[in-house]
Amino acid sequence: MGKQYILINANGAVTNQINSYHIDLVALITDSGCNIEKVNFDRTLNILSGCILLSGKWNEIALLDKKLEKFLENQNINLDITKPKITTKFDDNSKAEEVIGYIPYEIQVVNIDEPGIVNKFVDFFAYQEVDIEKLEAKVYESEYGANLIKLNIKVKVPGNLNITSLKEQFDIMCYDESFDATFKVYSISS
Repeated sequence: MGKQYILINANGAVTNQINSYHIDLVALITDSGCNIEKVNFDRTLNILSGCILLSGKWNEIALLDKKLEKFLENQNINLDITKPKITTKFDDNSKAEEVIGYIPYEIQVVNIDEPGIVNKFVDFFAYQEVDIEKLEAKVYESEYGANLIKLNIKVKVPGNLNITSLKEQFDIMCYDESFDATFKVYSISS
C-alpha cells in the first residue's frame, strides 16, 4: 500500500513559550518516519492551535498512533486525528497547487472593524458555492486610533462558474457595504 495521509488538529494552553507542545509534536511525527506535508500553528492569547498534514507508510502511521497515545498522557492538549482524502498537493510555500477544474483566487479586505464582517464574506462565498481554502482575520489599531480588520481569504473558484459574474456580485457587495477589497488570481508558483 502506498502513501497514507493523516490530518492532526491540535490545541492547548501554552505554559512555557520556549518549549510549547507543538515542538514536541513535530519531533514525534518526524521520529515516527512520517513526513510533514503542511503545517500551520497560530497563537491566540495563551492558546496555541494548529493543523498538521502528514504522510507516511502504513507502518509509520501505526508507529505514530502508538507514540501519540503516550505523548497525550503527559500533555494538556486536544488532538483530533482524521484520515482525509487528498485532492490537493502542497508545495514548499504551502500554497495549494491548482486542482483541475478550479482556479485559485485571493481576496484581501481592509475595513473599519464591526461585528459580522467575516460572516458576510463567508456567506457570500457559500452562497456562490465557492470553497474557502484559507481565511485569516486580524483586528488592529490604525495610526488614527480606529480599529481596522484585515481579512485574507483564499478560495477555489470552480472552472464552470462565470468569474465575471462572481466578481460583479463581489464588487456590488463591497460597494453596498463600503468594503475596501481586492479579488485576484494568486500565483501558485512564487
